[in-house]
Amino acid sequence: MPRKKSLKLNNTGCIFCSEVDEYPLLGPIIEKNGFKVHTNCIFAASGLSQTNTENESPDDFILGFAVSSILNELRRGRSLKCSVCRLSGACVGCVVSTCHTTFHLPCLIKAQGITIFEGNFPSYCRRHAHRQDLDGWLAQCKEPPSCCVCLFSVVPDKDFESSCLPIRRQKSVPNHSLAKKEIVPVLNEIRRTRRSCVAPSTPKRITVSNGMSSVKRRYSQSEQVLF
Repeated sequence: MPRKKSLKLNNTGCIFCSEVDEYPLLGPIIEKNGFKVHTNCIFAASGLSQTNTENESPDDFILGFAVSSILNELRRGRSLKCSVCRLSGACVGCVVSTCHTTFHLPCLIKAQGITIFEGNFPSYCRRHAHRQDLDGWLAQCKEPPSCCVCLFSVVPDKDFESSCLPIRRQKSVPNHSLAKKEIVPVLNEIRRTRRSCVAPSTPKRITVSNGMSSVKRRYSQSEQVLF
C-alpha cells in the first residue's frame, strides 16, 4: 500500500485559512494537539462531520470533530484551489452539486458567499446564495438589525433609513424644457465638416469672382426669354 505523505501544518495561524488573528466571522482560535484552528473554519469545512461519542477520549476531538478527520480534510484540500486566491487548501465548497467552486472561509466571505451555521452548515457561492426579501421585515425594525454571528449591522444605516421611509408613488412628468434643448437644434446651427471649424481669430479668405455666379446667370437668361 502507498504510504500517506506527511502533512505539513501551519504552526503560526489557522490550519485551514492561515489567518493568525481572531475575527468575528471566523470565530475564536482553538489550540490543540500542536495546531491552531478557527471554530467556524471547522464548521464550514465540507468534508467534516461531528462523530464524537461518550466512549471515546475528548482529547481526540475538537468541538465534536475527530482530530484524525480534521487531518484527512486537510489532505483532501491539498488538491482544491481557491476560486479567489488560487491557493490550495480550499476546503469550503459550494453545496450545489453542479457547482465546483471551492474557497477558504475568509475568501468565501470576500466573494460575498454565505455559510449557514445550522443543520449541516452548508455553504453557497455568490451565484447560488439564497436571496431574501427583507423589505417588510426591515419596515418593522426601529433600529438597524445586527447579525447574530458577526454582530455587524445587516444593512448600512443609510439603506435602513431609506427602507423605513414611506414609499410615495409620483407620476413622472416629462420635462419639456429639457426635451426642447435636446431635440430642437440651435438657430443658425449648421453641421460642418471638421476642416471648416476655424477659430474666430483666424482671418477668412475672400475669393472674388470676375464672372457672374450661376444664380445671376440663370436670372439673366430668364429675363431674355421673357423679353
